Amino acid sequence: MSPERVLEIAECIRKGDREPFSEIIDEYQGFVYSFSLRLVRGNRDSAYDLSSEVFLRVLTQISKYKPEYPFKSWLGRVTYTTGLNYIRKKRETIQIEDLQEDVPFQVPDDSPTPEEEVIQKFTKEDVSKALNRLKPDFRAIITLCDIEGVSYEEAASILGIPTGTVRSRLSRARSALKESLDGTL
Repeated sequence: MSPERVLEIAECIRKGDREPFSEIIDEYQGFVYSFSLRLVRGNRDSAYDLSSEVFLRVLTQISKYKPEYPFKSWLGRVTYTTGLNYIRKKRETIQIEDLQEDVPFQVPDDSPTPEEEVIQKFTKEDVSKALNRLKPDFRAIITLCDIEGVSYEEAASILGIPTGTVRSRLSRARSALKESLDGTL
């Protein structure tokens, strides 16, 4: 979505017309939910609640968006800060859920053996559990850079830190993830 379109939507909201805001939700709900899901350690209900809070905050604060920055970066920053506040507010232990989607799939001819499938399942679960054990800053940086595939510059903008800090934090987060996985894989 172009910065100009976001400004048009912000102007509509300022005038009392919230209908165009659905364009933002349609465009970015997957990104916000996915990032939220990682921040709350896989708790789907909490991710849904957090996503709702994020979009409510965006609705009320969209006039603060500056078009010289990509909207996705600004939205990611709102998601990150809202997520950290949500986690602090909850102050509860979040149970680890299976992050695999319940999507039926067709087994191709070159499908893995049942033994390989079990290994892959446990590997994915181990990685998810290890990621959930990391502190929120590390989960956020790995989610953005390694899972969502955003650039270091965009991650820096989202997290409000210098690009060099993104690189060093990502390195430390990957090391912590590797250390958490040692012995499990």
